[in-house]
Amino acid sequence: MSESGVARARSETGVVVRAAVVLGLVWFGDALIYVVMPLHAQAFGISLGLVGVVLSVNRIVRILGYGWVSAASRRFGLRALTATAALGAALSTIAYGVVLGAVALVLARLVWGMAYAVLNVTTTAYAIGDGRGTGRRVGINRGVSTIGPTLALSAGAWLTLELGPRAVFVVLGLAGLLAIPLALTLPRELATDPKTGGAAGSRWVPSSLNVLFFANAAVEGAFAFTLSLLFAGALPLSSALLAAGLILAFQRLMTVLLSFVGGVLVDRAGPYRVLIPCVALVVTGLFALAHGVLYPAAIAIVIVRSLLSVTGPVLAARERSGTTVERLAAFATWVDSGLAVGPLMSGFFVARFGLPALYQTLAVGIAVALVVHLGRRRADFMSDRRRGGLGGARCAGGAPVCPPK
Repeated sequence: MSESGVARARSETGVVVRAAVVLGLVWFGDALIYVVMPLHAQAFGISLGLVGVVLSVNRIVRILGYGWVSAASRRFGLRALTATAALGAALSTIAYGVVLGAVALVLARLVWGMAYAVLNVTTTAYAIGDGRGTGRRVGINRGVSTIGPTLALSAGAWLTLELGPRAVFVVLGLAGLLAIPLALTLPRELATDPKTGGAAGSRWVPSSLNVLFFANAAVEGAFAFTLSLLFAGALPLSSALLAAGLILAFQRLMTVLLSFVGGVLVDRAGPYRVLIPCVALVVTGLFALAHGVLYPAAIAIVIVRSLLSVTGPVLAARERSGTTVERLAAFATWVDSGLAVGPLMSGFFVARFGLPALYQTLAVGIAVALVVHLGRRRADFMSDRRRGGLGGARCAGGAPVCPPK
């Protein structure tokens, strides 16, 4: 590679890292509040029964808010939008330690939800860049940004003991303000924004890829929701809680470590050569869980889901219509919807049919979604080929007319 090429690559990597650090800095509070608030509900001026409402309301506005990100980015630019969202996220974290009562806390969570919706899309868009080498850059984005919530579950817990359950959020929120000047160093727009021919469709009409990752996210939500119940069937209650906590902590750690490896793997092997075996392993792991194979199946699911967290955005950026931001917003809408649906359907299935039926249903659902998506991709490829749509330049830019790898 020439000296100019090396310099450009370093510059692009610097943008990706800075964008990821912006998200990581403001993510501390959201990760920690799930641990602290259920144990200290009275300190926040709410009852234990309202904790679930406060903690979950942000996901609703996130799902709705993804629809505003595309229009706002066109009007204000990615840099200003990212900096504004970082400000909102930091202020919402400070609010957890300053305000009292359900209404004020719900408002703070709504602000966080909207800020996260923006940052999730814009920081990933910076990672996608011009559509070349996206796996490595998305891997860097996922790995660096996840360091924040990973530290929150360890160092943040220690800080809570030292500072108290409310003061810790003021400190973390003030630290999050550092993300604002960092966001202002990002480019105003993407250097190039590879588009496909058509206009963006409604994000509420999912593509086959979005359906697949909706199912994948539902597996994640259900997995986290039922993990302690799963281990409680084979271990004493205290051991089951410890085992579930260790597995979830391991999931965060694997996301950080495997994001870097997975990104390079996606670029070298092709996203479909990562996607297909990973989904197959998730299906196998779910069936294994249904038949009582606990630790090996749970660890396998955690590892392959870390790889899928990189593969998904890379494939979403190659969808057939709209700008990068529009495609990522639609993808994030369905991923978050799956994360919300997973625990809901888990409660229904576990209460009526038991854990094995839940895992078997999830396994069949994600397997069917993969088959449908691969069939749709093949049909699109053959249609483009018949129309003479296979162009080398478009393939290099990541357009979906390239044969799936």
